[in-house]
Amino acid sequence: MNLKVPANSEVFNLFKTNRKAFVEKVKECVASSLEHLYDDPPTEDKHYITFKPYDSMVHDTAKNAMLRHKDNDESSHGISWVQPGSCDPFSKVENI
Repeated sequence: MNLKVPANSEVFNLFKTNRKAFVEKVKECVASSLEHLYDDPPTEDKHYITFKPYDSMVHDTAKNAMLRHKDNDESSHGISWVQPGSCDPFSKVENI
């Protein structure tokens, strides 16, 4: 939480002045989120993030692939476009 520039000043003031009411508000928000988790998206955008209930027929293949341990191949190296010691993308100087 950014205390100098809060994203929501009303909630920040509640956090500072009335922790009990703040916690209740958080619980309400969580309950509302869970209640609407699987709602249809409000847009036709096919890239809109949605959630579906867990279905082992659909999700197990992807889950198992992510959980499967893969040995690191020493001869395999990825390409990085970031200069070592930097967090800026595309900062790597290319050698010609």
